[in-house]
Amino acid sequence: MIQIGNIKLSLECDEKKLYSRAARILGISPKEIKSLKIVKKAVDARDKRDVHFVFSVELEVMGDEGKLLKRVSRRDVTIKPKADAVITPVPHL
Repeated sequence: MIQIGNIKLSLECDEKKLYSRAARILGISPKEIKSLKIVKKAVDARDKRDVHFVFSVELEVMGDEGKLLKRVSRRDVTIKPKADAVITPVPHL
């Protein structure tokens, strides 16, 4: 699963625009995105002339995510470890 942070959208934009924005960041077609989940949605109102939403999303894409991330140069694009890879502590005897 890939995580992308700091995706900016204007207040008037529909959240469906996140698919095309995420695809553009990754350099793929929006059709290659299997699923997209909004993890965080915030309003950036530091500049009163430019108030906008800032999103963090998790998404799954078709193909090898590792190879895809090698082409992306943004620091806010990362691979999130799968939740099923839970490490259980070993009790000390």
